[in-house]
This record gives sequence, C-alpha cells and structure tokens, in this order.
Amino acid sequence: NENMLRFAKGLKVLGEAEHLPFSAGSFDTIISLTALHHTDIEKVIPELQRMKAKCMILTVLKKSKKYEHILLHLRKAFSHAQIIEEEKDSILIIKQTKG
Repeated sequence: NENMLRFAKGLKVLGEAEHLPFSAGSFDTIISLTALHHTDIEKVIPELQRMKAKCMILTVLKKSKKYEHILLHLRKAFSHAQIIEEEKDSILIIKQTKG
C-alpha cells in the first residue's frame, strides 16, 4: 500500500494485481506469497498470463475462504503447474512452456 512505499528505496510503483502497471515481458519471474486471496482471481489470471514471465511462484493460503475458488481457477489457467502442498499453503510453480 501507499504507506509501505515510503519505506522502500529506489523505484516505487503502486498498482493492483488486477491491472498491473507493467508491459508484457517486463519480468522473468513473478512471485506472489499469500496475497491472491485479497484479489479478484478472475481478473488477476489474465494479467499474469499477459506478463509472460518465464517462471511464476504463487502461494494460496489454505485457511482463506476463497482457497478452493482460487486454486480451481489457477489450475484451470495453468494446467501445467507443479503444485506443492504445505501445511498452510499450496505452492504453484509455473514455468513458461515453449510454443
């Protein structure tokens, strides 16, 4: 959030996962740790796909009321994802496939 940005050094960008303020291909890697339950996953997925990152690591908090919904949509959008089940989170590792 805006308050946290004042503690950061260097380039600062404030945005929302549903409307990422970056052009496609801006990042090789995207990491999201226990944040997706705060988003509209149906809007976030097209943004993640648009970014075309070579690797994405996303975690979904199991105790979230939206856990099943989020995981269902992520599995559908990224069927090639490797999923690691941990006690508190599901971890998705998504590598860009060639083609």
